[in-house]
Amino acid sequence: WDGSDRKRCPILPRCPSEYPQRCSDGSCVSASSLCIPPSSCPFHNRTRCVDGICRLTCSISYDGCGLARPFHCPDGRCAKTWDRCTSKAGPTCPAGQCACPNNAGQCRPTCAQCIDPLVTIKPVPMKVLVDLNNTVTVTVPAGENKYICNLSIPYGAINSLSGYEAFVYIDPIPDSALYTFLPPINHTASFSSSNSDD
Repeated sequence: WDGSDRKRCPILPRCPSEYPQRCSDGSCVSASSLCIPPSSCPFHNRTRCVDGICRLTCSISYDGCGLARPFHCPDGRCAKTWDRCTSKAGPTCPAGQCACPNNAGQCRPTCAQCIDPLVTIKPVPMKVLVDLNNTVTVTVPAGENKYICNLSIPYGAINSLSGYEAFVYIDPIPDSALYTFLPPINHTASFSSSNSDD
């Protein structure tokens, strides 16, 4: 969607919680009334894709909500319009606590302590050269000072023509791909840890 190599095209980002409505031109706004009405695609057999560009086929990877259900509800789910959200507001929290966005029912002393829903935690794309003669542990980052996990690649788990090393690619999975799973992904599930405030 940004003109780079389509095989490794970046994922179209989700709309932020303060601008939960995705418009047909790919922009994000605070309410559907602020979207510019879409014009029809200029060429026959073209479809308007989630990034606003008309194409023969839409294979754009995106996070958040697509054009079929373009409104990002407070509980993290997608709906056609705000009034179709199951939960129209975030959790009701005690005074002085933060109602965490995109995660129904979560209240924290401060918003900085909110736990992101699993589907919003994405690895930074990376290419790792793996020594096939040893068990290798790769720390998978999710951004600045954030890590998802340590990925252990056991000795013998990967075959390579070279016999001694291979590249492993770690890429995020876009929400648009997760939406195709049955049963549906729980968009409000989050990591829990023993030192959390739950």
